[in-house]
Amino acid sequence: MKRRKAREIVLKALYSLEVSDGKSKEVISDLLERENINNDLAAFTRKLFNSTKNLASKADKLIGENLLNWKIERVSSIERLILRMGIAEAIEFPDIPIQVTINEAVEIAKKYTSEKGSKFVNGLLDKILKEIRKK
Repeated sequence: MKRRKAREIVLKALYSLEVSDGKSKEVISDLLERENINNDLAAFTRKLFNSTKNLASKADKLIGENLLNWKIERVSSIERLILRMGIAEAIEFPDIPIQVTINEAVEIAKKYTSEKGSKFVNGLLDKILKEIRKK
C-alpha cells in the first residue's frame, strides 16, 4: 500500500509537468513534502519519477508499437502516464514482479480513469512488460 501511494504521487507529479509544459520543476519535492513521506519511500518515489521522465520516449515507442489501429495521440494523458510509469518500473525495478507492477497500474487506472481505461492499461501493459522481461 505504501508503494501505491508513491506511485500515485508520481502520477500526480507527471501530470503536473505535462499540463505545465515541464515548467514545474520542483513538483515531486512539493508533493513529497505535502504527503509527509518517509525517506525510503521518498527515494523510491523520486527514482520512479525520474525514470519515468527519462524513459518517456522509449515508453511511448513501445506503447505505439503495441497499439492496434490506434495512434498514441489518441491515448488519454493519464492512461499514457500510467503506462509510462509501469514500463519505467519494469525496467528500473526488476526486483518488483511484473504482476505487481501491472496490478498497481490497473488499480491506479481504476481510481484516475474509467473502467475501460483500466482494462486498456491492463491489456497493453501486460503485453509490453512481458516483452521487456523476455529481453
